[in-house]
Amino acid sequence: MGFNISGFVINRNLENRTDELSKILGLDLDFESEIDFETASENGKDEGVIDVYYGKNGTLVFAEAELCVSAYSYPDTDLFTFALFETSMTFFFAYSNDGVITRS
Repeated sequence: MGFNISGFVINRNLENRTDELSKILGLDLDFESEIDFETASENGKDEGVIDVYYGKNGTLVFAEAELCVSAYSYPDTDLFTFALFETSMTFFFAYSNDGVITRS
């Protein structure tokens, strides 16, 4: 069985700003519980579940694959979207800067 992982990297720490993260991702987010990094980065995600890591200079979001197979953009934000599906050898990457998709 191959490794499948997908998500977003945002160039700002959005801890305690769930409403802003919700706007960027276009999702209605609710905090459920804290988990460790190993659990957050497990192979694949269940539908409707995202895991968020807040770093010093950014936010890392692990999400279900269906959310990560198109490019996202948001004003005043650098956003990197990724999806790696080793089982089917399918890969998707997109980068946007200040609301403009520059690479996909």
